[in-house]
This record gives sequence, structure tokens and C-alpha cells, in this order.
Amino acid sequence: MELASRRREATVTGADVRVAGVGMTPFGEQPERTTRELFGAAAREAIEDAGIASTAVEELFYGNFMGAIAENQGHQGPMAADAAGIDAPATRVESACASSGAAIRQGVRAIRAGADLVLAGGAERMTNLSTPEGTRGLAGAADALWESRAGVTFPGAYALMARRYFAEYGGDRRDLAHIAVKNHGNAVDNELAQFQRSITVEDVLEATPVCSPFGLFDCSPMSDGAGAVVLASADAVTERDLDARVAVAGTGQGSDRFALQERAELAR
Repeated sequence: MELASRRREATVTGADVRVAGVGMTPFGEQPERTTRELFGAAAREAIEDAGIASTAVEELFYGNFMGAIAENQGHQGPMAADAAGIDAPATRVESACASSGAAIRQGVRAIRAGADLVLAGGAERMTNLSTPEGTRGLAGAADALWESRAGVTFPGAYALMARRYFAEYGGDRRDLAHIAVKNHGNAVDNELAQFQRSITVEDVLEATPVCSPFGLFDCSPMSDGAGAVVLASADAVTERDLDARVAVAGTGQGSDRFALQERAELAR
């Protein structure tokens, strides 16, 4: 059956949803810390930062992709709630590398639907796995029928997209290198970042090749870490006198065909 390509997107306005508290762990190799330990640390920090009791949290949306692979742990919503020290309905959200972002989006929607205080965020633990194990696990986000069973990993999949982009719009390897330089530059002064050093375009171009046109500095590393936010309604901010000056302008989400060969546009 031939399927028409699709690009569907949905947006949700913030509608007075506020960020009342934030928490985050360092990111990097922490194989001794479990996912529940990582998320528990970030979640409790966010709750403390918001200045609320854990009993005030009405819902939890927890993003995670690798848990069942890295720790053989499914049904992670209640696990995350226990780690956070809250007694509230908890839902695990999975959307590959966008899992935690999708969890926060669900938190925004919950506030708009009538909740006052929601905890949202996520955690991943990967460095307890070997590189081949982690690579296989991450490849599970690709199409098992057409891609991962043929040996496609995500550096390979994105390399196909990059080469297609160059063919359609121009550009070259050096143009890509500026992205890696920018990303590393953003991390230099971030004490929680995995790599806190600057690099040059030449460093990127001379790095170990991974999958043409990508080299080592173009590819994201495996990492361990967690982050969480407390989202609050405008009423909760007023009634509880919360210091929640950051408002959510909106959220967006889009989906295309799952397998690369079914997409009308591979370059965007």
C-alpha cells in the first residue's frame, strides 16, 4: 500500500501557564546513578525552587526513552512519582529524543485543562551500557522493519538527511562545523553541561569520522542526566504568591511519516 507523505503540526498557546520552579542535574557519565535517582534529584530541586509542598503537585508527566533498555524498567510513571516524593497521577511520555519536551507539552495542556500545579520533565541513563548496547537501544527509535534491521543508526539516518540537504540547497561540511562550534560555545559557562570546552571549525573538520558528512563533534554523545519544571496556573501563582515570572508562550509538536523513505521531504 502506498502512503501519502504527511507533515502534521499542532500548537498550544501558553494561556497564562507559568514556570514556578526548575531543577536539573549535571549531564555526563554517571553510570552509578539510576534513572530514579537522577530524576528524583531534579524533581525535588524543582519543587523546592517553586516554594511549594510536594503534596501540592497534582500531576506528573515524565519523559523517558531508554529506561526499559538501559535498566529493564517499564511502567516508569509511578517510579518517577516515588522518586520525586509526590503522590499524584503520573504518566510516562515517550517520543524518542523529544520525550521530555513532549512531557512538558502535556503538562502545559494539563494546566490549560484546569490543573493548578504540574511537575514535568524527564531523565535518561545511558552510560551504564556499552557503546554497541547504547547504539542498538537508540536505534530502536527508528523503523525496525525498514531501517534498524538494515543496520541504520541515527548518525547514519541524519547523514542521509544532511547529504540530501546539501544536494537540494547547497552547503558543505564546513557549514555544518559551525553548528558544533556554536553548541560547544554555549556549554563553556554551563556548569551542568557534559562538555565545557570550546572547539574550532578545524577541530570539527579534523575529528574522527562517524558517518559522512558527520564527524565526532557533530554527533550527540550518550549521557546521563535529568531535568524538571513545576508548571503553575495563573490562579495558583496569585493564590500562593509564587515567584513565577517566566510564562510559557506556547508549545508545538509535529509528526511526519515514520520511515525515511516514505517522507516527501527528507531535507527538512
